Amino acid sequence: MEQIKSLAPPNNIPRPFNQPLELGLRALYILGALRPLKTDLQRLLFLDYILVHSADIEGGPESLHAAVPYRTGEWLAHKTNLEKGLLMFAAKELVTKEFSSEGIVYFASDLTIPFTDHLSSSYSKALKSRARWLVERFGQTSLESMSKLMLSNISVWGSEMQQMSNARNKITP
Repeated sequence: MEQIKSLAPPNNIPRPFNQPLELGLRALYILGALRPLKTDLQRLLFLDYILVHSADIEGGPESLHAAVPYRTGEWLAHKTNLEKGLLMFAAKELVTKEFSSEGIVYFASDLTIPFTDHLSSSYSKALKSRARWLVERFGQTSLESMSKLMLSNISVWGSEMQQMSNARNKITP
């Protein structure tokens, strides 16, 4: 019997989607828009989710990434890769990491905005635009309020496919 080839790339091919480089780059746009404010890793995780899924927020712009089912789990799974991305960009002096009485905080360096301004793809322009909207909307929102927002919507955002499936199952021929 003929073997079916996998459509997945081999294990040695890098997968940039939601890896440290991509998460760190998105964090640069967020931190640049927040400048001079400082933020911690948890808040950055929430802001990153909203940055790419902005349409999940009432009145938000079109999302940068597809509205995949169960996407709310993304912000729960990205912590390690976001931290690695921040460290990678901190090593290049594009992010500043500081130890404060409240823990570790991150903020834009003097190089963050000049660096992101040199990126000219349509995706980077969309990131910049969404990051400005994000900071206007949530820049002064407390971590506690951000947590409540995320947790209160975890069962709503990304469950569209489940809701459609449930509705389909209720229809009888």
